[in-house]
Amino acid sequence: MFSIRNRILDKWLFNEFLGPFFAVLFGFLLFAILAMDLYQMIDLVSSKQVPIFVIFHMLFLRLPFWIVFALPVSLLFAIFLSVSRLIQDGEFRAVRTSGCSKSSIFYRFAFVGVLISLFSFFIQEKYMKDSLTEYFEIVAKFSQSDLIKRVEPGKFVSGPNNMYYYFGDISQEGTIRDIRILKLNLMNSPRELVRAESGNIENQILQLNEGQSIKFSDEGSRIKILQNFKKAEIDLSREFSGSIPVIDSPLVDNASTLKEKVENHKSRSFYPKRLLAREETELYYRYSLPFANLIFVIFAFPLALSMGQSGRTSAFFVAVVSFTVYWGLIGVGRALGYTMSIPPLFAGWLPNAIFLIIGILFLLFLKRKNV
Repeated sequence: MFSIRNRILDKWLFNEFLGPFFAVLFGFLLFAILAMDLYQMIDLVSSKQVPIFVIFHMLFLRLPFWIVFALPVSLLFAIFLSVSRLIQDGEFRAVRTSGCSKSSIFYRFAFVGVLISLFSFFIQEKYMKDSLTEYFEIVAKFSQSDLIKRVEPGKFVSGPNNMYYYFGDISQEGTIRDIRILKLNLMNSPRELVRAESGNIENQILQLNEGQSIKFSDEGSRIKILQNFKKAEIDLSREFSGSIPVIDSPLVDNASTLKEKVENHKSRSFYPKRLLAREETELYYRYSLPFANLIFVIFAFPLALSMGQSGRTSAFFVAVVSFTVYWGLIGVGRALGYTMSIPPLFAGWLPNAIFLIIGILFLLFLKRKNV
């Protein structure tokens, strides 16, 4: 009899939870694609004549990245909306009257939170970096031919790989005068400057004549190496289709890649501390973001119960505020971690720690008040 009752309860909660969860999941993914990616896609179609089927493929490649962000948001909204509806319709009280405690219902939601956390971490580790790498390689491929089209004599033109190109003058024969190429590091400090008196572009090869290559220190304030050359070549196809800053950035690396980078860079005494802090902060975020699914269960379930008969509109509003605050804390934590104001471990887990503490306090409040 007990097992039958449990199966009925599981099915009932599952049905109530599933609708809001998938509605918010698809809504968030659609919003992310339209708000974040669509503008760039339209630019690729209009200015670079990228085929439509390539655009759809690029959108598909962005899905793993957005799914990792969408899952905790969907879980947060689903718990608020489903629990508030059950309370408002009196179904929650009926279930408790039948002998099912609120603890047993909470454990079921927590189990779902653990499963979604594991699934989110799997998507992040298995697919996110590879899909983003392919995505930005496609962007680079179609940006490659765009450099010459965008060149205006006397102005710097940005290219991939954190590089900026300056052509002083371009003659009708294609000869370029006063060439400067500036490459920045991840902290946007000068990494290398190449200057040449003249040059030209043939078959995607930038040929330079009579110039200098200046390499700067890690912080970009001192000249480390200065070399003169009579002739030099830069393969634009390789620069545009090889490594691109965001691919090599800790912002899109998965946890395993970041862990290897951090261990490698810690062994280098000369590696910039702020770059290391940035990588460590992102490493802890790679663990904390998937784990946020479970944290949101601990936070949202008691808060939704304490709201009582407030209704789904109030629950939706609280979910929006909670989501906004959480993502704001991610930005604060990143800023503090990047600037070494707090240890990267604290920076990476800051949002989860705050929401976990609030959730535990509400759980203790419900237990004390026997809500």
